[in-house]
Amino acid sequence: MPGKRVSMRKTKEILRLALKDGLSQREIAISTGVGKTTIQELLAKVKKAKIGWEQLSKMRETEIVENILYPLDQEDISTKISPYWPVVRKQLMEKGNTLALIWMDFKQENPSGLQYSRFCVLYSSWESKSRLILRQNHEPGKNLFVPWLEEKTGEIFEAQIFVAALGASNYTYAKACPDQTLNSWISCHVSAFKFFRGVPKIVVPDNLRSGVTRACRYDPDTNPTYLALAEHYDTAIMPTRAHKPRDKAKVEVAVQIVQRWILAILRRQTFTSVEEINTAIKPLLTRLNEKTMRHLQASRKELFEKYELP
Repeated sequence: MPGKRVSMRKTKEILRLALKDGLSQREIAISTGVGKTTIQELLAKVKKAKIGWEQLSKMRETEIVENILYPLDQEDISTKISPYWPVVRKQLMEKGNTLALIWMDFKQENPSGLQYSRFCVLYSSWESKSRLILRQNHEPGKNLFVPWLEEKTGEIFEAQIFVAALGASNYTYAKACPDQTLNSWISCHVSAFKFFRGVPKIVVPDNLRSGVTRACRYDPDTNPTYLALAEHYDTAIMPTRAHKPRDKAKVEVAVQIVQRWILAILRRQTFTSVEEINTAIKPLLTRLNEKTMRHLQASRKELFEKYELP
C-alpha cells in the first residue's frame, strides 16, 4: 500500500460502500477522502481473498489487517518507478499510440517500474485531476446536496436555515433551526429523508463543521456521528471539496432559490420560535416545488415524482 495505511474506520467504510452499497471507486474516493489508487488496492485484496461484506463485517479488525489487507510478505509498491505523466499524455496525442505501447517502452527502460494495470490506474488518476472540468450530470435519486444558510429572521434571534436539494429534479427542502450544532445537523437530515420519502444513494454536504470535522482539501474527515447516520440509512457521505466551486454549484443554487422564494417573503415578519418559522416556511416551500421551471416546462415536484421518487 503506497504511503500511510488507511485507518481501520475508513477502511471499513470503503469496504461497506463498495461491497454492500455498490458505489464506484470514484464515488468512494470522494466520500472517504481516500485516493482511488488506494481504494482499488484494498478492493483487489478483498476480491483476491474471495470474501464478501457479510463475512468481513463479522471479522475482527486484526484478522482483516493481518490476513487480507497487509500481509507481511506484501511488496511495497511505493518503491516502484513511475513515469512523468505529462510526457505520457503528449505521447498519447501521437496517432496510433496507446497506453499499452507507451507502457511497453517504459517497462523496457525500467524493468523494476510499474506493472501495466498500476500504470493505467495512476495515469487515469493524474489525468482526471488535470483535465478540463465538464458539466456535471446527476443520476435520478442519487445525490442530495445539503448546505446551511445563516439568515436573520426578524429581530428576535438569528435562525439557521437547513437546505437540501436533489440533484436531478432540484426538489428542495428547507427547515429552520436554532443553531448549527451536530444535533440540529443530524435532526435536519432525518427530517429531509422523511420529506423526500426515501434516502438518496449519496449525500453531498458542504464543508461544514457539524458534518466534516476537518475540512482538508485532500482528506475531509467526516464526523463519526454523521458516518453512523449514513450507515444506519445505508447511504454515503461525499463532502464538497474546499476551493472547488463546481462541487458547490448545486447547493449554492438551492440556497439562492430558498432566499428568493421563501426568506425574502418572510423577511419582514417577526417570529418568536423556530416552530413558527417552519410553519410559515411550509406553504412557501410547497409553492416553490410546484412552480413550473420555464427552461424545463415542468415543476420540481413533477420531476421528483416522475424520476427520483421511484
